[in-house]
Order: sequence, then structure tokens, then C-alpha cells
Amino acid sequence: MKKTCLFVLVAVVCFGHVIAALFQRDSAAHFKVVDYDGCPISNAVVSVNTFKKWIPGEGFGRDVMMDIEGNTDTNGETRIEFLCKSMNFSYTVRADGYYGTGGGVGFARAGSGFTLRQTQFETNLVVRLKPIAKPVPMHVSNRPESVGRQLKYPGRARFGVWGFDLKIGDWTKPDGKGEVADFFVEYSEEHLQQDKSLDCALVFTNAVDDGCYVAKCTGTRFRSDYAAKTNAVYMKRLDFDSWGKKYKGRYATELLDGDEYLVIRTRTRRDDKGRLVAANYAKIYGPISFCFGMNFVSYFNPNENDLNLEADTTVNLMPGGGKGFAP
Repeated sequence: MKKTCLFVLVAVVCFGHVIAALFQRDSAAHFKVVDYDGCPISNAVVSVNTFKKWIPGEGFGRDVMMDIEGNTDTNGETRIEFLCKSMNFSYTVRADGYYGTGGGVGFARAGSGFTLRQTQFETNLVVRLKPIAKPVPMHVSNRPESVGRQLKYPGRARFGVWGFDLKIGDWTKPDGKGEVADFFVEYSEEHLQQDKSLDCALVFTNAVDDGCYVAKCTGTRFRSDYAAKTNAVYMKRLDFDSWGKKYKGRYATELLDGDEYLVIRTRTRRDDKGRLVAANYAKIYGPISFCFGMNFVSYFNPNENDLNLEADTTVNLMPGGGKGFAP
């Protein structure tokens, strides 16, 4: 029975590659690379990655891919021609002084029944790159990448309120090594007991002007704005929406989509006239997930009153923090 199933699976894979090969045809992708002001970027390197061939072997065998590169001209344009065998391709774009980006494209298909045909073998793409401006060293907590697991709640507690220090990357004392609570994680005992799906929140009660706002990511490797906004409405509380089934008395919760990030204003101080005179700024890329611990990527700018959100990827001020993070 197992041999029969394996034969069927291999046959399906082989058939799929045979079908794809029937559609192979000289194809082209026209790229126009510009900055966020729309000005062309010359000498940008555009690389198209596409299927080359399939090599039979153990399991499903393996695909061999190929890269075709081109450089943009003074108009920021390049045309890359290739033999498309799989009806799709991916690409990356990079240029000196800019943050790179990438994506994928599927050629249009049409058909009925078992008859398929490609209806488009060319595509035009406009790619926008953000310049590298003035990155500064930050405290970057790139978990789970650098840690390999969630940051567990103190004592594996089922509910409670815990402060988190973005500069240290840990819970505040006595639950961790943190000195200052930049925000609090609040799990509600009442919500858990009543079996409600909304049971978690980020709370900014450590200072009057502390808070956060949600913003949309851009498409490049540096996905946030260059600076925090001074005229934004900084919220004091951000509730989480739960998803999935309740597990051991707790709902899994998630905040932000993958194309969103959180800007945090923290450690604020006022003068004797009630004016805001000091603050630190940070960001957290989404999604942020919570269940028995936290998964997130946070950036804390240690320079007081510096709105800059662009992190220097060659330095990580976080104790024991890794350097393999996006800016």
C-alpha cells in the first residue's frame, strides 16, 4: 500500500513538471526601479529566479533553479528575458545606498477542463527602493530568530500584569533583568474565567505621555517610516484579538498583521509646567503573538528625543543580541 501511495505521489509530481514543461516559452519581465519620489535608480541589480529543471531522486526529487541578472539604465529600466518553465518567477532588486526588496510574479493562465494555456508571457513591474539615510545603533530583540523560542511569562503564570523593558529585552524585576517598564502585558483573569476571547492587552501606564500607534509597513527591507510621528495619537491601551482554540486555559492571541508595525513612545518626562520634554522611541514589527510567551522583533532607540526608527544593522546594543535583523 505504501509503495502504491509513493508511486502515485511521484507520478503526480512528474506529471506536474511535464505539464509545466509544455507551457515553457521565451518570457520577459520589464523592470523600472525608482526611489520613493519616483526618480529612476540607475545601476540597480535586478535578479530573476525561475525554475530550470527537475532532477528525479529520493522523495519528490529536487528542483534546480536559475538566476538571470540585469542592470538598470539611466532611466532605471531593464528587461530580463528567460525561458519560463513553471508559469511564475521571483525577483530581487538591490542598489548601492538603498534597501533592497523582492517579490514574485505568476503569469496569467486561462483554460477549461484539462486544457490550460498561458495567456501572458510578459510583465511590467515598477519597484520602489528606500534610500539608506541615517541609521543609528539600537537595542534590537530579534526573537524568535536569535532565541529560538518564545519569551515565557514569569513563573508560567496563567494571568497577571508584567512589565517589559525594551532596552534590556526582558521582564522587569523581580521577574527578569529589566529596569524600566516600557509597556505592560496584561492577561485578564476575569476574561479567562468567563471564557471570553479577548483576554490580552498592551498597556502604557508607566508615564502620562507614554503610548503607541499602529502604522503600515512598506515593501522594502526597511519596512517602517524613518521617524516616529510627533502629531500621532499615542494610545494608552492596545487590546489583542484572539484566534484558534483555547489551549490549557489560554487563548492564543495576535496583534498586528504582517504588514503592520507598532511605534512606541516611552520613558517620557514633563517639566514643571506640564510640557513634554523627554521621550524615547521604539518600534515592533508585526505580527506580535502571545500565548504562553511572546514572539516579536523590537527596536529601542536609546537616544533621548531622537525620533529615528532606522536601525544600524551592523550593531546591536542588546546584550547578547544577534545582528541578523532587518533595519
